Amino acid sequence: MQTNASIQKDWIKEQTREHNWLKDNENRETKEYSEQTEAITRMRGMLEDEATMKKKQMMKDMQDYNKRLAEEKRQRESNWRNDQENQNQFEISRTNMSDIMTENAQTTMSQLAPHRYVPYHFKGLRPDQIDDIKAQREQ
Repeated sequence: MQTNASIQKDWIKEQTREHNWLKDNENRETKEYSEQTEAITRMRGMLEDEATMKKKQMMKDMQDYNKRLAEEKRQRESNWRNDQENQNQFEISRTNMSDIMTENAQTTMSQLAPHRYVPYHFKGLRPDQIDDIKAQREQ
């Protein structure tokens, strides 16, 4: 049979071993928790950096797209203004060169008879007609 001292000695060794095992286990858990927290923090930082870079890239892409749209709009408006100006110039030149605007006497003659005039196209008398009138007055 074991003596009381040897039982106490074995009990103390067992308690010491258990205490050391609990302390080592707690240290290991603390270390693993620290490593896990550090890994999570590092991963979070990388994800935030990646999200920031994606956001910056999206903003840059959106700015480029908006610039392209603005340039296309300016070009479209410029083309429209140039087209309108060309149409206006063509209309002015066509109007100025038309028989109605020029003193073309052929537009005043009626299609029914050459001695009749179209009233809304009358341009005035030709110089030879004015001379004929003056000659008839003098008679």
